[in-house]
Amino acid sequence: MGLPATADVVVVGSGITGSATAAAAAARGAKVVVVDKEDGPAREASGRAQGSLRLQGRHPSEFPLAQESLRLWARAAAEDPGHDIELATAGNLYFCTSAEEKPLLLSLVGHARAAGLAGVEYLDAGRAREIVPAATGPFLGAVWSPVDAQCQPEKGTALFARRACRAGARFGFGAKATRLLASQGRITGIETTSGRIAAGAVVVAAGVWAPHLLSTV
Repeated sequence: MGLPATADVVVVGSGITGSATAAAAAARGAKVVVVDKEDGPAREASGRAQGSLRLQGRHPSEFPLAQESLRLWARAAAEDPGHDIELATAGNLYFCTSAEEKPLLLSLVGHARAAGLAGVEYLDAGRAREIVPAATGPFLGAVWSPVDAQCQPEKGTALFARRACRAGARFGFGAKATRLLASQGRITGIETTSGRIAAGAVVVAAGVWAPHLLSTV
């Protein structure tokens, strides 16, 4: 697909961050173009991740964002039932392997409960094995969070890429972003191997490649 010459927003990278950003911006009426050097979404980190949608073990300030994230995932999956992303609320078990670690884990349980996650608890080794019978080794216990979820990461990313397309975003695959364009201290667009795109905003969601692109301004 040929790239347009202008856009309101250019997103570099079609992983989960780039695809979700494009979907959100396009749904708000922005003219969005996504460029990616690969031949499709989630070809790098977003297609190789754990697929863990985790609340457990987070800093208290992150809980509202993590809870909202789970709601957004569930809503997106319900809106696209024809494409199974293997979304499951199967919980998360974090093992305690040393006595020195236990006070930290107990404090994390306290933070989670204070945030309203009443189901998060510290289990002894026996109760942990009831959840994961195959667990072996000299662990002392585990923190159990029944509200944590998982999905198949590549399918999950593709879900948000489809949402972006339905909202009007255009994807340019095989187009490598090579330079950010700026004038008088403001971003004015981007240069790619398929041409330039003038834009009022550029979102760099390029994972480990982000520093290389950002270093051009």
